[in-house]
Amino acid sequence: MKNKGFILISTITIISILIFNYAIMCKLIRVQNHKILTLDKKINELSIENFINTIIEKEFNNIENSISNGVYSNVEEYLCSSDKSYIWITNKEYSNQGYQIIEVLANKKTLFIRENTQNISNIISNYLANSKNYINTFDISIIKKFQTDYSDKSIIIKNKIQVKYKRKNISQNFSIHLKEIVVYVE
Repeated sequence: MKNKGFILISTITIISILIFNYAIMCKLIRVQNHKILTLDKKINELSIENFINTIIEKEFNNIENSISNGVYSNVEEYLCSSDKSYIWITNKEYSNQGYQIIEVLANKKTLFIRENTQNISNIISNYLANSKNYINTFDISIIKKFQTDYSDKSIIIKNKIQVKYKRKNISQNFSIHLKEIVVYVE
C-alpha cells in the first residue's frame, strides 16, 4: 500500500512538472515569435526608409548634375521637359525623367485629373482662350513611382509646379516655379 501512494504522488508530480514546462515553453515560443515579427517589421521599415533616402539622394544628384552640365537650366525644366518643351504642351504621357501629370488646377479649380484621357494641351489652351483673367495660374501635380524589390509598396515623388500665363497662348509668356516636393509610400 505504501508503494501505491508513492507511485501516485510521483506520477502526479511528474505530470505537473511536464505540464508546467509545456506551458512555459509555449509562452517562450509565443514571445520569441512576437519579437521576430516585430524585428522583421522594423527591418522592413528601415529598408523602405533607406530606399526612400537613396531615391531622393539619387534624384537630387541627377538634378544637380543635369543643371551643372548645362542639360537643363533649372529644376522645373528637369522635372517637366519633354522634347524641348514641357509635358503639358507636348501632350506626352511622361517627361524625359519619367514624371507624369496627375492633376492640373486652374486658378485653384480642378481642370484635369489623370483618369481622363483628354488632351492636356487642348484643355489648357481652351481654358486660356475662354479666360478673362490677365494672369492665369495653373498648379500642375506630377509624380514619379519607384517600386521596391522586397515589398509590394511603391515609393512616390510628387511635385507641384506653379505655371503662370500672362497671355492666352500656351506656348509663350509664362513663369514656372516648383512649389513643393512630397515623398510618400503607397
